[in-house]
Amino acid sequence: MINAGDLHSATCTRELKKENPKSAVATDAIAAIEAPPSTVPMLGRVVGQYSVTRYVDTRNLDALPSFLVTCLQRFVMYPQESFDFGKTPAAYNNYLAIMEVNLRPLVPEGTEIRLLDYWPRTLNAAVTTDISETGSNESNILRQHTSGSSTSTTNSFGVNLALTAGATPEGPSGSGTLGGNFEHSSTRGTSVEDTLGSSVSRGVQLTGAASMTIKDWASYATIIQPSDSKAPSLRWIWGQEYPWDLFLYRATEADNSVHLPKFLSDRLGDVDAGWVAPPSQLSMFGQDLIAHATWQVIPPENSIDPPILSFDLDGHIGLGSHSIGDPPPKSEAAAQQQKDAAPAKIVKASLNTLPYSIKPLASQSQVEPQEELEEKACALLDTPLDLELLALDAIGGPGTNNGAALGFSPDVIARRPVTPNGAIKMVSPTNTLALRGAGFLLPALDTPLKANVCAGGIATLNLFFKVADIEDEYSLIFKHWKADEAGCLLTIDINGLITVTRLVDDREGEGGSSNVTEIVLRSTDFTSIDYHDYLRLGLNQITIKITEAPPKHSDPDDPAPPCNYVLRALAVA
Repeated sequence: MINAGDLHSATCTRELKKENPKSAVATDAIAAIEAPPSTVPMLGRVVGQYSVTRYVDTRNLDALPSFLVTCLQRFVMYPQESFDFGKTPAAYNNYLAIMEVNLRPLVPEGTEIRLLDYWPRTLNAAVTTDISETGSNESNILRQHTSGSSTSTTNSFGVNLALTAGATPEGPSGSGTLGGNFEHSSTRGTSVEDTLGSSVSRGVQLTGAASMTIKDWASYATIIQPSDSKAPSLRWIWGQEYPWDLFLYRATEADNSVHLPKFLSDRLGDVDAGWVAPPSQLSMFGQDLIAHATWQVIPPENSIDPPILSFDLDGHIGLGSHSIGDPPPKSEAAAQQQKDAAPAKIVKASLNTLPYSIKPLASQSQVEPQEELEEKACALLDTPLDLELLALDAIGGPGTNNGAALGFSPDVIARRPVTPNGAIKMVSPTNTLALRGAGFLLPALDTPLKANVCAGGIATLNLFFKVADIEDEYSLIFKHWKADEAGCLLTIDINGLITVTRLVDDREGEGGSSNVTEIVLRSTDFTSIDYHDYLRLGLNQITIKITEAPPKHSDPDDPAPPCNYVLRALAVA
């Protein structure tokens, strides 16, 4: 698994969070398509958060590149009537009693999508989850040098003397021994030790988070497999269970009235006392509901199109009402008898079911006509999610070990080939640098990436990467050269802030610079005239246009010389 998320503005634009660059957030309004006069057209809002992680599925002895997409939808529903502090009302009208949500993922043709997890499944209690993302990067370099020498000399000597005296018949006698020894030793040693080591560690932990508490309500989920799509959709139904269980008693007549059993009618009010019981607190004061699902998206192999994903959302809401009123007549005779006698009051209930639509929150200042609402698509996102860019990991700090590099050797291009129309798409092995290019040639097996920019030809490169700091210095580095006599001109746009140009006028192995060009993207030396910062937190984009350089000496009668640009490697370091 290769692992390494800005709030929606008033104009409903979608941006990347600076503190979580792997997710996107969108906010839209939930508007009733056929709102009755007594209700508010905007019923609530839905806040969607989408987190994307690159994932390589190595099950079944395979290595399948894919993306894990976690979708969290938060539904904030507004109450239709304000709470009355003065007295208990004689009727409760148009409170949210039941709600249906249909969430459908949309992917391009040829893309496979699998539903991995979803919640809530069956819920009538409290749910607590967490969403957080933490990352760590560490780089250590150790250099150690030890040298030394030692010399030792040892001298030892000794003397032995022994005398013996005695007497014999022949006379006195004596004997003696004298000995000595001497030892000399010398030891000399020299040692030299060099230790060089480096280590790079990187860790990312991604967990999700949200909380929801339901009182007197329940939630049920269903997986729906459409016949015309491979993408399974999800259907959630939230509804009140007490005091009026909408899952059991919701059959309506033509006037939206609901016939309740006597025990439930008695629970909702006291006819003799002339008061009605309120609905659940969630129905009176509004709801804050959360739904979560995780999909695995598998793009087509060697597809040059960016992997994208979008969602559709729609459903129905049920607005409940109950009050004290006359019972419905069973027949014309019973109606006449009821009219002549004092009517027996009962607790009456009704349920008005309405379809709703999703629309940008900024347009809620003006209520749109019915036909315009129906024509609007129920899309949750203005533009589909670009899974490849969202899943990019931030560059792991300075130096050459951050992994934000792409090489274009023949074996790499063989695995990520240029398409016949000249397009190419690649991501670095560490998932920190993405490239999308156009205008390149189908290469031979022994050449790097090549583009013919002669006679007005243009090749383009778009680089994408993410930066999570404001302190480190970064540079864009090319290893490239020209393949013919004419030189090549690079026009480089950095985040739309500045445009710089570089001339490539050396062949391979010429120029004394190892065919390397460096452009400093951030210089943090405040005392230097070159202090600048072209980068921004989160996603950065660099667009490179490659054209033929203006000729040094032009003659209209001379044919245009060939002009080919060769790119061997790219890096942000």
